[in-house]
Formats: sequence, structure tokens, C-alpha cells
Amino acid sequence: MVLVGLLTRLVPLVLLAGTVLLLVFVVLSGGTDHYPFDRFYWLEVRTTDFETPFDLARWTYWGLCENVDGRNRDCVTGPAYPISPEDNFEGDENLNSDFISNRDTYFFLSRFGNVFLLLGLIFSGVSFILTFLSSVLKSARVTLALFLFLATLFTAGGAALMTAVVVLARNHFDGVETQISANQLGCTWGAVAAIFLTVAILSTSSVTTAYRRHKEALASQQNYEQQQGIPPNTGAPVVGTQQDIGDLDSQSPPPLAGEPTAPTQNESGIRFFKIRHNKKVTTADDESL
Repeated sequence: MVLVGLLTRLVPLVLLAGTVLLLVFVVLSGGTDHYPFDRFYWLEVRTTDFETPFDLARWTYWGLCENVDGRNRDCVTGPAYPISPEDNFEGDENLNSDFISNRDTYFFLSRFGNVFLLLGLIFSGVSFILTFLSSVLKSARVTLALFLFLATLFTAGGAALMTAVVVLARNHFDGVETQISANQLGCTWGAVAAIFLTVAILSTSSVTTAYRRHKEALASQQNYEQQQGIPPNTGAPVVGTQQDIGDLDSQSPPPLAGEPTAPTQNESGIRFFKIRHNKKVTTADDESL
């Protein structure tokens, strides 16, 4: 039991730490030139036919970068940089018509996906801290459940949105060399899997703990009733013997005031009144008569 309790506390911490680490790799792509973050990107496209200074352009979390020897260099960065060729290439005539007619789809899918992943990283980090505190502070458990729910929601939502927009963009680059980064999407969905496992383990642990405490409380109550001589409450109707029923019938309630009482076995049916003879007091006048 001690080993199981230790594992149920240690494994969620490891999984949450892994979630935070994987999302850090995703969010820092395009924001730094240092290894290994400069190897992460969403989509790579050969852009020699478009009006761009890059031969191989990479969409990262923070912007559009050039592929130089497999690394992200000369990035054009911006907050929540969208995967929208209509905006990124300034309306190039060689673009597929779908990028122009459905510009809002690409723009908002990628923007909201980036924001959701950033929120997922923040809430996952807070959940990681609250996991330590939940073993000491009971009030932290409710807060942990809330932040863990938000982290799961935003991480899974961001992964779904970014996967959708990346696949859409790749499919509509007709006749153009494209490549989706397995590292970026792998880290994204790895974070989703890790946080789902965290939720499953913590939920199972909470339900098991609550059930065990309920059984212990019930057993303690039964032991107390046995020590006090209280019969256990089974919920079945009480069946008495004929003698018990007769005793109950003989115990009639006391009569009300002014209500005649029924005669008992020791009393006869007719009551005789006691006649008290008062002694007549004679006075002096009576004697004179």
C-alpha cells in the first residue's frame, strides 16, 4: 500500500513535468537559435516560386524562418504568428486559391491554436506546483482539479487546431515540396497524452481514497455500536415473539383526565361505596327538649 501510494503521487508529477517540458519545446520554436529549439517547426515549404527571400521556409511557433542546414535562421517573428500564406506572402499570385478564399480559416485556426498551447503550458506549470502542495494543503486539491482541467482543455484544443491547419496548408500547396515536422507534432501530442494520463491517474487515486475512507468510517461505526451493545441496523423489520407482543399490548397508555378507567383483574365489576356515619353532635337546646 505504501508503494502504491508513493507511485500515485510520483507518476503524476513525472507526467506533468513531461507535459511542461514538451510544451516548452513547442512554444520556444522560432524564438531562439539555440539547440535543440532551432530544430522544431510546424511546416516546411519550398518557396522558390513565391515572393519570399527564403528558399525553404518554416512556420514555427513564433514566426516564419529559413531552413539553413536543418536549423531555423533569420526568423520573421510575431506573437501568435499565423500559418496563413495569404498574409505571410502578401497575396502572391502563385498561391493556391484556397489560401485566398479561406484566408480566415487558416488565420484563426493557427492563431487560436498558438494561444491555446501557450495557455496549456501555463496551466500545466501551475498544476505541477499544486501537485506538490496538494499532499500538504487540502484546499489545494480543488484548485489543482480546476487548473488540471484547464490545462487538459487548452493543450488538447491547441494540438487539434494546429494539426488541422498544418495538414490543410500542406494539402493545398499543389506541386510544392512540403514537409511536416514530426518533432513539433510529436511533442504536441505527447504533451496531450501525458496530461490525459495524469488526469486518469489522479482521478482513480481520488476515487479509491474516498472509497477506502468510507469503508474505514463504516467499520469504525460498527465497532462502536458493538461495544455499546447497540444492535446493528440491518434495515429489516423487527419480528417479536408472541410473549413480546402480549407485553406490548398490556402496556396501554395512561387514561386522560376525566376518562373512566377499565377495571382490572383484581377489581370486581361493582364498586361499593363506603358509607361514613357521622356522629350527631347534640346541643344544649336538644337536651332541654
